Amino acid sequence: MAKAIDEAVYGVLTADKGGGSFYKNIGGRVSAIYGDPGDVYPLCVYEQTGSDITPLFGGKLMHRETYDVRIVGRWEDGAAAVGELGDSVVALFNGSSDATVTDYDKATFTIVSGSDIDRSDDLLTATVQVMVEATQLTGL
Repeated sequence: MAKAIDEAVYGVLTADKGGGSFYKNIGGRVSAIYGDPGDVYPLCVYEQTGSDITPLFGGKLMHRETYDVRIVGRWEDGAAAVGELGDSVVALFNGSSDATVTDYDKATFTIVSGSDIDRSDDLLTATVQVMVEATQLTGL
């Protein structure tokens, strides 16, 4: 796992903090899955679920990292509300890039799968799978 790529994912999710933004609609509750997200809903957690690193000419490395971004909400809030937040995640990542990834040329984001909603007890989870591609230039 590359911390810089984790930070790029977090950066996309939290970049726009204005009124009506995903960040505002989720109440600012965005964290990596290994943190304690708490029990106030809705919230957003993300985790790396796959990794492929390919050596390139000149000693560079191409990273292809897959992330699951999950929106967790209460059943009583309804599937539509959780689904809308999931759709917002798709819109944030779809075709976006981050040129400020430390030690990498940039991170390019691609949606692998859209917002699938599952129910577990009294919680609904919308999962969006995102692929991040970045070429490591330094820090090798």
